[in-house]
Amino acid sequence: CGKPVVASNVGGISEQIQDGFNGFLSPMGDAEHMASNVIAMLDNPEMTLAMGEKSAQLILNYFTLEQQADTYLKWYQSILQQNNSKNL
Repeated sequence: CGKPVVASNVGGISEQIQDGFNGFLSPMGDAEHMASNVIAMLDNPEMTLAMGEKSAQLILNYFTLEQQADTYLKWYQSILQQNNSKNL
């Protein structure tokens, strides 16, 4: 959607959000840190716009439907290969 993100740095979030590049990551449970990141965006609309543009470009470059389908297909194939080698 071309929007920057403020999120907790948990799970796979850091695969999509690069802190300071296309959004901000905060330690899990650190509401004050997250709030300061939101305030930084509100105080700097130019930075926020640029981060949003970077978010959209990152998704277009690395998270297309074709790329995601290919990633899953390779993962499924590796699982099948592991199962086949165990059955031999």
